[in-house]
Amino acid sequence: MNNAIKQIKIGDLVYKNNLFLAPMEGFTNVSFRKNLIKYEEIGLFSEMIPSTSLSKSRNYCKDLIYRDNSETNLTYQLFGNDPKNFVNAVITLEPNADAYNINSGCPVEKVISQGAGCALLKRKNRIYSIIKEMRKVTEKPITLKIRTGYTKAAHLDYDLLRSFGCDAIFIHARTCKQKYAGNVDYNFLKEAKDKSTIPIIGNGDLCNLKSLNEMYENTNVDGFMIGRACLHNPAIFRDLVQNKNYDLWATTISKNEKELFLRNYYNDLVKYDIKTPFNKLKTLSMFMFRFSANAKKTREFLVKTKSEKELFEVIRNVGDKWWVYLIK
Repeated sequence: MNNAIKQIKIGDLVYKNNLFLAPMEGFTNVSFRKNLIKYEEIGLFSEMIPSTSLSKSRNYCKDLIYRDNSETNLTYQLFGNDPKNFVNAVITLEPNADAYNINSGCPVEKVISQGAGCALLKRKNRIYSIIKEMRKVTEKPITLKIRTGYTKAAHLDYDLLRSFGCDAIFIHARTCKQKYAGNVDYNFLKEAKDKSTIPIIGNGDLCNLKSLNEMYENTNVDGFMIGRACLHNPAIFRDLVQNKNYDLWATTISKNEKELFLRNYYNDLVKYDIKTPFNKLKTLSMFMFRFSANAKKTREFLVKTKSEKELFEVIRNVGDKWWVYLIK
């Protein structure tokens, strides 16, 4: 195993390795997580869950809180801005959750307009209050997902976060205004690591062993969170643990394996009665086949499909030798 990849402890939870699935709206549901960990056991995150709705009734969010018996160390991510709603949400989730995460890093306007996500970075005392109140109702790990700042980089008080009960911080190393553009800020990650006595997990542009090692060497972070890359290649966590550095990172599994992953994904969406299963299948398939040799044409056909039967017919007609994307 690579020196950067090691066992990690967050609160009382001991993880097999320090690799984490990033929470992604519309993707990291029970079906995706269940099939992802067939490749490698990692730290799992739910989609972000509205604390306001969940504090009223778990039925509002049943799609988001389903978990499979095969899932271990599952963190439920909550968003909102009212500490009372976070407390009520934790009480509701306590039988299901292994850990909790507060979303202070989503840059999407519909979330920010609610005073949630990145908007909390402009109200640091509110973040502290949310953690403090959550800690009163749970002994399970509480973590925070942030960006480097709203418009410019600015650190939180890491000692204060720890004193209130925060057990780790996941940092997407860009500002809110950057969204997903520009370079990740290694200097911020290094500063956070140097300042903090709790684990710092880096996030942003991690897609293979080369990028993971580069982040580690420049920042010495305690762990790594990966999002978009595993939508293209669900085997990425296995490859990292096995210390395999692929330039053709977009896939290390065959087209047939991708098709099998998508079939199992769709079947589990139906099994768990997740809303709009075909739309979710279509969206994921377009990520998985984004880097094919005839990607544009493949995606044009995929987007026009109206049933899973049509979609898998398109996939079957994709050539076997189709991976052309190369990390420079």
